[in-house]
Amino acid sequence: MQKEILTLERCRQDLAELVQIHSIKLLLPVIGFGVAALALLAGYLLTAEAVLLVFTLLFAACFWMLLTKALLTILRLRRLQRSPFDLVIDRLESTDEAYEHCNYDRLSVEEREEMLRCYGYERGRFTDLPVWTLTFQSVGAYRVPVRPHYRWSDRCRMSSLEVFESATPGDSFYVVVLQDKGNARPMMIYHTEYFEYRA
Repeated sequence: MQKEILTLERCRQDLAELVQIHSIKLLLPVIGFGVAALALLAGYLLTAEAVLLVFTLLFAACFWMLLTKALLTILRLRRLQRSPFDLVIDRLESTDEAYEHCNYDRLSVEEREEMLRCYGYERGRFTDLPVWTLTFQSVGAYRVPVRPHYRWSDRCRMSSLEVFESATPGDSFYVVVLQDKGNARPMMIYHTEYFEYRA
């Protein structure tokens, strides 16, 4: 099999996509609380019910807190995206598959499509979301995000499950490492069996 060429530009492209996905996921609840606060405010203005004013203020406070947290997180992610990163080769020590209980309705469309692609069917309203963790010798644990991987590649496009299943202990990976508050944090991985780095 011919290996896909991996460059720093392609790593930046994957990192930008990751930041975009997280930004959208953070802003969806903010938009929901904003719409609810506006609807309650309109109800108060039309009926002059004091109870609606209290709920409007509560929803507005929640909206403001969520908006502040989301914007700060998005700014941190964008700063990380622009910060220099290291591309290191590391050996996989272990793999782990666990399940985390979550509300299916809170998953993004992309995460739902990825679950459908990995499992072949949609789960119920509440589901156990798989959490795949790859632990490396030097950089530590990397949690495989539930999303399509390597979209820019024609040969090596993979689902999250395929990324996890293709990894066996002892394999070598290119790992994109960012410095987040002084800690080395693995952000993306590329199996050396499928990718070859060229500067």
